[in-house]
Amino acid sequence: MTSFLKLPPANVSGRVIETWAALGLTQISTAQAGPDHQGKAAHTVPFNIQAQSLSNALTQFAKQTGVTLAYRSEWVQDLRSSALKGNYASPEALALLLADSGIQYRFKANATVVLEL
Repeated sequence: MTSFLKLPPANVSGRVIETWAALGLTQISTAQAGPDHQGKAAHTVPFNIQAQSLSNALTQFAKQTGVTLAYRSEWVQDLRSSALKGNYASPEALALLLADSGIQYRFKANATVVLEL
């Protein structure tokens, strides 16, 4: 099942959204411009995400970092995340949330992250 939780940033084209929908990807997006999401050493984000369903943890991650996440909802529906507390660069935080899930991630242009099995 595809679900679009929020509208994508203005710089994401309709063609990308159609492609995500055709692939059955879930998109979590924030409307605000976020910080540098490539995880440069100087930039960290304070996180306080409780242990919970991975779906909810990813939603909180997207809100706190300003990134857009794209993934298939069934990949995370029965998974749980560990708690994430402290200051982390976005890639490090995402790696910790996805630990032991078998899900990988790729940061793309325009603060978009694609999750992959």
